[in-house]
Amino acid sequence: MNKFLQFLAICFFCFCFSPAYSQLSMSIENTNLRACGQADSLRIVLNFSQAMDSFRLRLRLPQGIEYVSAQLSSTTTAGLGLQEWDISNLREPILAINSTRPNWRVLAGEQVTLLVYRRAACASIAPAVSGFIFKDSIFPSALGLSLPADTDPNQNAYSLLYGVLSIPSAPDLALSGIGAIGTRVVRVVNGGTGCVERFRLQRTTQAGVSAGNIVINGLSIAPISSVGGVDIFEIESSAVGLGACFDNGEFLDIEELLTVLDCANLQSSYQLSWGCDAAICQSTLPVVAVVELPAGVPDLVAGNRNSIFSGNTMIFEGSAHLTPLLDAACYFANQPIRKCIKIKNVGTAPAHDIALRLRAA
Repeated sequence: MNKFLQFLAICFFCFCFSPAYSQLSMSIENTNLRACGQADSLRIVLNFSQAMDSFRLRLRLPQGIEYVSAQLSSTTTAGLGLQEWDISNLREPILAINSTRPNWRVLAGEQVTLLVYRRAACASIAPAVSGFIFKDSIFPSALGLSLPADTDPNQNAYSLLYGVLSIPSAPDLALSGIGAIGTRVVRVVNGGTGCVERFRLQRTTQAGVSAGNIVINGLSIAPISSVGGVDIFEIESSAVGLGACFDNGEFLDIEELLTVLDCANLQSSYQLSWGCDAAICQSTLPVVAVVELPAGVPDLVAGNRNSIFSGNTMIFEGSAHLTPLLDAACYFANQPIRKCIKIKNVGTAPAHDIALRLRAA
């Protein structure tokens, strides 16, 4: 008999102090989020095994994940609704289930499905790169009840998909001289886990080279900004034949026409940036490429026929190593070139039989 009473006492204790799992069960489904992509849903199915008043659901979202909106549907009862109770902090929104009953009561046996939409902003990428586990923690509450929270990172976790763009190839270009025109192809690759809808290319060109619009898959794209030698291009994946997104594993070739204006300052650099809307989340280091020109006409060295002149001293105006006023590197094979050498006698006697010896430096 004593054992039977002990059994009844234990059963009474368990009933009165049973964990909230017997009061409410939550079924959660989510999918991987794409950084800077469209909002995606977290599906929460609530099964109420007892009536509850003033039911609230607070979410704690990981770094960079922001609440967008929520929808409610009930498969058991009409008249239940959803209210955004407090969304002042988009990482910790509080949602409330309302009804026409007093205290917004939810009855035992009712089932409610919530679709909570959230998106991944720029701040989500840094923890994703470091291997952070993304988990939306859920804290239900009701008047007078202590309910279980879903905070275990080993349950219902998801991954963040993000693009990683790079320029593996921006080749140097060999051209024949001033006025020559050549085409450079700059390759862009997405080596991340997610896709990129749009990105920007910043091209910085030195004064010795002229570069115009870029061409991608036959489409000419003008810069959205051009200041000095810095051009910024905005590239939409849907506009250049990549579909809605520049997917991981894909590459894109960017063509540009270059015209040589001078013999020096022939360098160009290319840098990529991309992100969420107007915000820039990620960028690459500049990749440098140059235009290579052939060697110019050698400088000329002038000297006396004999090392000593009798009775006079011959000097050459300027230094013995003559460099023309125009940079010698600007002259190429088969181009005419003229160099002027001025000889001056600063001795005390006339000079006769003057000879000038020229040789390559």
